[in-house]
Amino acid sequence: MFITLILSCTSLKFVKENYTPQLKFIYSQNVTINHEINGSGKIPILFLHGFGASLNSWNDIKSRFPIDKYKLYLMDLKGHGFSSKLNTNDYSIKEQTNIVLEFIKYHDLNDFILIGHSYGGGIAILTQLELLNSLHFNIA
Repeated sequence: MFITLILSCTSLKFVKENYTPQLKFIYSQNVTINHEINGSGKIPILFLHGFGASLNSWNDIKSRFPIDKYKLYLMDLKGHGFSSKLNTNDYSIKEQTNIVLEFIKYHDLNDFILIGHSYGGGIAILTQLELLNSLHFNIA
């Protein structure tokens, strides 16, 4: 089970100064995704930033989640922040969704909360639809 929250406010901001890339998720031979993991709690939350932003968009709110209760996954979407930027590649919501789905699988996220802002909200919705589509229900 997962919960998806879409944010449409415009108060989130991009901050690049004084930031050091944290972790790299290798999606393909040419695409690596920068991300951070904060906290050690049992409730995973995956944050997807808006267009033209980065995982630093969440700096103002990530401290509001107690680290003993939550485990926050913040990622730079492809083409944003410190993730790969390729001139001749696909940056569609579908491609971003594929990357997010692989990221979820790689980190073995189950029973997580998915939060997306703006462009990240569109990716979150499509990710949720893909995850629902992949569930198999046995009807007796």
